[in-house]
Amino acid sequence: MSKLILTNFKEETGIQVTKNELINLRDVFLKLQTIKKDIRENTDISKSEIKKLIKYFSDFADQNLVNLKFEGSNEFYFEENKDYIKKVEGGKTKPFINYYITQRTAEIILGRSKTKLGKQIMNRLFDLFHNLDSYKSDRKQASINYRPMTDAIKSAHNPAMPYHYSNEAEMINRIVLGMSSKEFRLKYGTDIRENITPEQIKMIDKLQIINTAFIELDYDYPERKRQLTDYLENKLIPLIQKQKTGENIVKLEAKKA
Repeated sequence: MSKLILTNFKEETGIQVTKNELINLRDVFLKLQTIKKDIRENTDISKSEIKKLIKYFSDFADQNLVNLKFEGSNEFYFEENKDYIKKVEGGKTKPFINYYITQRTAEIILGRSKTKLGKQIMNRLFDLFHNLDSYKSDRKQASINYRPMTDAIKSAHNPAMPYHYSNEAEMINRIVLGMSSKEFRLKYGTDIRENITPEQIKMIDKLQIINTAFIELDYDYPERKRQLTDYLENKLIPLIQKQKTGENIVKLEAKKA
């Protein structure tokens, strides 16, 4: 799971999504209730109003989540610990029950809101989970393409030592990220693969494939580093930026339609 994708989503929307892909229902509710007032008055919401909204949120959650039943039946629509989980938050002095819901549950509740804002948030959630799916797929592909590179390293050195493998991985990390994995952990407090963008994953994956060929062709380390850096800066980055621009145009045209 990319912390960066989730952090950016929180900054853009004000809604938290956890590492296990549960959506903070309180954030969604507050967003639905307050954004119109924010736009109209262009001022911060008062603390007293937030307290009122939190109180109303409890009733909203009961009606639309905990106590929602199928029509003409006593069977509950949402199942606790499957469609949502309850957590006590707010500290010891003023605790309150908060809810974290799945993507499917969020879509149903936002649909019940019958507001333009609800639809906007739902579209952003679609985009978020699409990005997360793409991120997982790219990570898996990068992992798969790392294996041929290790095989090439093993064939090039007799015997291959641990530093032979780490040197190649660190070279690609430095080219793409501008730092080693150790420097990255010190700066961000997390592993590289847990906190980089989908575009950076694609860059690492592509450079691994090219580097494998260079190793098999007996290019020395300085030459491989020079050529990989040149390829990234002059070909790969412009290509990814062009693809991303194309995706944004498609999304814009789809929204207009």
